[in-house]
Amino acid sequence: MDHPFADGCYILRVIAYLRKARKQQGLGIREITQKSGVKKGMISKAEKQGCIPSCREFKAWTQALGVSWEHLWSRNFPSTGAST
Repeated sequence: MDHPFADGCYILRVIAYLRKARKQQGLGIREITQKSGVKKGMISKAEKQGCIPSCREFKAWTQALGVSWEHLWSRNFPSTGAST
């Protein structure tokens, strides 16, 4: 049986990845909001409280960091732990 919060954990991993990318680039939340058009409160709530942005907000946030949409989601996809 799947963990009931598996999707939520996946989203939180994606948000943590975006936060890490922002910090590695030396950018503040304000700079990302200016580049992405996503409200400062949304990015702040996502990073600090796990609030889930809309798909449009996720895409804009990702583009502002120069991260490809595909890389963001595939890089953070949970491993099944099964070996081949």
